[in-house]
Amino acid sequence: MCLLPTKVRLGIVTALERNTDLGKPNLPSHLLLALATVIALGTAVACSGDDDAPTASPTAAATETATSTESPDAGAALTANPKGCVDDYSASTDYFPDKVEARHALEWSVSYEGNYKVITLDSNAPGTTERTQEKYVLVQCGTPAPELTGDLDGAYLFEIPIETMVEAGGGLYGAIEALGVADSLVGTRYEPSGVEYLPNVEARFAAGEVSSIGNYGSGPEAMLDLEPDLVSTYESAESFELYRSVDLSVAYYSPWDEPPLGAAEQVKWLSLFFNLEREANEIYGGIETRYTELSTRAKAASDQPTVLIGEISPDGTFGSGQFNPVRGHSRLVEDAGGIDIMKEFILSDRSYTQIPIEQALDIGADADFWYHQVYVPQEETAADFVATDSRNANFAALEAGNAFHRYGRGEDFHATGAVRPDEVLADLVSIIHPELLPDHELVHLKRIEAE
Repeated sequence: MCLLPTKVRLGIVTALERNTDLGKPNLPSHLLLALATVIALGTAVACSGDDDAPTASPTAAATETATSTESPDAGAALTANPKGCVDDYSASTDYFPDKVEARHALEWSVSYEGNYKVITLDSNAPGTTERTQEKYVLVQCGTPAPELTGDLDGAYLFEIPIETMVEAGGGLYGAIEALGVADSLVGTRYEPSGVEYLPNVEARFAAGEVSSIGNYGSGPEAMLDLEPDLVSTYESAESFELYRSVDLSVAYYSPWDEPPLGAAEQVKWLSLFFNLEREANEIYGGIETRYTELSTRAKAASDQPTVLIGEISPDGTFGSGQFNPVRGHSRLVEDAGGIDIMKEFILSDRSYTQIPIEQALDIGADADFWYHQVYVPQEETAADFVATDSRNANFAALEAGNAFHRYGRGEDFHATGAVRPDEVLADLVSIIHPELLPDHELVHLKRIEAE
């Protein structure tokens, strides 16, 4: 005996039952005829083949349905990015319905190709004019990798979603915390100061789950022992060649040469490796909105104060502490409604190398504010800075109490601060335009108090 599949038969019976109300037909005769035709054709299909074929029991049919719900049929549309490997690969399936785009980042872009993603990197190595240009192909686990030919020639493969990673450059701590993937962190070069502001990352360190991989140049051995799915860093081409020669899956990433909102898009970058694009978009959307709205208000202020960016170096020269004058801190100052007093000079020089202190004094001695770039200073007051180097007293902003630095929470400026430029911008606006945010309490920036 052969029957229609259980679900089909139940559906037809239900339809026929609903067609009568106290014995009166609800459907027109031509629709009833069509329904009868479906029954006849369905029965013919079900009965084709071996006449003695066994009939599927209702229990088996229910089990088959439950399985297909957990693992969608090949070709079925997904409603979220996979959290693990997939079964039943179909070339017609879009495996990444949740997508991101680099709206402000200038150093990378991403495209989606069904079961894989292609990241195109064109990054400026920090502090140099050297360019790092690479492509990364992120292939969904359980699906075939594309041939690395044509536009993908020379690209590097990663299987996603990843489970473990080494943060070897320090540029992604904020994104790791924000995306909730701290449990994937297995190695890093050192525990940064200010890690207490990253509670999940801090807990990982406290539990001894994050191994030291040594300082830069220490070799890949410690990383090899960890067998990470991803090593994220920004180092020389020689270092990358070494890492890849021992089959480490390494990707170049640096937020330091991005504009503020571009640096915050590190949450999008990292989400690509975890299939967490939906979460990244939710995180980033509010940051972008708050930053843009506040910047619009600040730029509309009638007063645009001048801001000196940099510090006196131990060798007596003056350094800006920036890698690119049209991105980084300079862009932040402009978005806060200020004027980077060194920008035009730096742009004409096309270099952020140290300049003689005499030139820095000629340009910035009378600046309204001083955005000091000293790295995690021990000094607390203007007097402390003058005691460290008496030439600091020549900058009027320091003596007036209008100097500040970025390490109010230690190195967390490079973690949370990089992911939350809206908070950093609010700090800066409250300093140079206090009338716009009179009740704001500083989060990342810290005033250098005058005595």
